[in-house]
Amino acid sequence: MSRPVLPMSAEDKPTNGSPTPPTSPSQLPGDCLPCKVVGCAGFGGLGLYSYYQASQLPKNLVARRLGLVAMGTGFVGAAIYRLTMPLPPPPSDS
Repeated sequence: MSRPVLPMSAEDKPTNGSPTPPTSPSQLPGDCLPCKVVGCAGFGGLGLYSYYQASQLPKNLVARRLGLVAMGTGFVGAAIYRLTMPLPPPPSDS
């Protein structure tokens, strides 16, 4: 047997249909160290794989090789940025 659906009270209804954005950096969602390490490893692996694939192409495919090297450089840069992003401050008990 199903339960009846109750209407929402005025307090439960959203006012403008969207959640309020965070007002300070401490309210933004945090990132833990294991998440950063896994993200860095993923981006770094993609970058190294792109470099490897570029080295396997024939020498006459210059544009494709340059594209793969550029992608690999971007992925390695993203890995370095991901690893060096500052950790969020610990939550305060106030």
